Amino acid sequence: MKRLKSFWSNLDSLMKVTWVTLWIIGAILVFLGLWGDNTGFWEGKSFSTNLISSMTGAAFGIPLALIFLQGLTARQTELLEMHSAKRLAHQVAQEIVQNSIELMPSGIEEVENVSENLAAMSSEIREIAKDRHDQEEASRIHQELSNIVTNWHQLCIIPGGTATEGLYEIEQQWSYFKQEVYARIVEIKGAWIEPSLQSNIDKSIAKLKQHGQFDENELHLLDIIDISALDDIAETTSNNLKRLAWDVSTIRDILRDVVQFNEYVTILQRSWDN
Repeated sequence: MKRLKSFWSNLDSLMKVTWVTLWIIGAILVFLGLWGDNTGFWEGKSFSTNLISSMTGAAFGIPLALIFLQGLTARQTELLEMHSAKRLAHQVAQEIVQNSIELMPSGIEEVENVSENLAAMSSEIREIAKDRHDQEEASRIHQELSNIVTNWHQLCIIPGGTATEGLYEIEQQWSYFKQEVYARIVEIKGAWIEPSLQSNIDKSIAKLKQHGQFDENELHLLDIIDISALDDIAETTSNNLKRLAWDVSTIRDILRDVVQFNEYVTILQRSWDN
């Protein structure tokens, strides 16, 4: 009974009026048909009999057919809206991924390799700070760091001239995703991304923006990292070497955070691939 009430309440007013009207007409035609059979009115009137029978069937059948077609149309509309919402989610996620990749002109593999090398260098510099006699090792690290600093903008644009613009674009796309795309997905009662993934992307973007502040303050890698601390180990204090190790770790953190962001948004894109 509850299902019938729910079914009836979901019909629009025009459909309700059409249904009731046609079934009243059908009931009248049934009454006339039965009356004609009992009184012999239809004898010798085969055409009229068939016509009344057809009209009676149509009066009862048309509302049911209309409801079936209406339900089918509604289902098709729902599926189209679902595909449209998911396609939008995938498109925006794909744009975010593309912008994430553009933060690393040399490619993610190269960035990951340099990030690992920087982590190792930071540890090696700390070891040199304990025993400042290995000038050959210091010279090697000096050369490697010089190459990384020189080629930084080919490796990663944070900090760099286009960092602020690129991060702003990413932030705007992510904001649109969380608001407009989310509203579309909720409307079709679709599944949203894991809260942990959304939280991780929020934090990751905040970190990238923080790194991008280097550019706004007109600071570049040469200002962040003092490679000259490795020029003459004998004349360099242990504290300066430790400071250099810390700066190298900071640069490594930038690369690590860019890679981490790319991993998060790649998961985001894959969640809408199907």
